[in-house]
Amino acid sequence: MIITIDGPTASGKGSIAKAIAAHTGYFYVDTGLLYRAMGYMAAQEYSRDEVDRAMFWAPELVETYKARLAYSYADGAAVVTVDGSDVTAQLRTPEIDWYASHVSSVPMVRIGLRAWQRELGSKYDVVIDGRDCGTVLFPHAPHKFYLTASFEVRVKRAQADKIRQAQGMTPEAIAAAVIMRDLRDLSRPISPLKPADDAIILDTSGLGLEASVALVLSYLL
Repeated sequence: MIITIDGPTASGKGSIAKAIAAHTGYFYVDTGLLYRAMGYMAAQEYSRDEVDRAMFWAPELVETYKARLAYSYADGAAVVTVDGSDVTAQLRTPEIDWYASHVSSVPMVRIGLRAWQRELGSKYDVVIDGRDCGTVLFPHAPHKFYLTASFEVRVKRAQADKIRQAQGMTPEAIAAAVIMRDLRDLSRPISPLKPADDAIILDTSGLGLEASVALVLSYLL
């Protein structure tokens, strides 16, 4: 069984997907963490300018980065390792936000990770969240959801995020980051952010986490 949950930044998809995985006992796949890990590795070798121009990507580099990665999920926590070291806590910084956003727009990277993500879907009952899970990764998944919320609500959620606050991001910087991520996700030529034709579209603007989870579960029962 595969349940896909897509949506823009701060739509609630990650928190809701984890809660659904906990409720069902399914394996949770956070595709964003995988792109963050790719961005993390790129950040060790390339400047922002080089990543912005994306001239260095080659199939061999993508395969090398993939070989260094491992993803696991247990006891409600997703863990990503690079070269055997747990880097999960290092993937939620403004710097890696920037790298992940740009790296995830590179067609070669998206195609390179696609088979790996599908392999997880073949091994486990999966709840997977991201931006193209229902449209590209698992177009035949029996349960597809697209979560959204008003821009104002999504910005407030992002501004309330303790990780971003701890990193010293100003409210204005967070709002600008949401805008830029939306623009990149919606306009990229491969796997742009959009709901699958057969996805259930849910607006979480006026809902808390518990109510949002209950709403998604009501479609699964």
